[in-house]
Amino acid sequence: MSLVTYCKSAAISAVVGSKIDAALNDSKRWLARQGCKSLLVFGNHSHEEKDLRLKAFRSQPGARVLVASIKALGTGIDLTVASVIVFAEIMPSH
Repeated sequence: MSLVTYCKSAAISAVVGSKIDAALNDSKRWLARQGCKSLLVFGNHSHEEKDLRLKAFRSQPGARVLVASIKALGTGIDLTVASVIVFAEIMPSH
């Protein structure tokens, strides 16, 4: 299954995590071009902001993909709400 298939399924949710902010922003833009609604969470977001976005991820119809930094994922985000977790890293060019 592709990430687009996940985001268009009412029964499946996904988390995309990366330590690279550019990969997170690119993922969110790519998902939007595919017609997928996603929520973006960075580690520097306040606890309240993270909570609001996580509540939206769990409850909003159509918000099926959470795009989050590794820092945010490591600070209290319950990953059990996701059916699929993808870690997206960019290989450095030599």
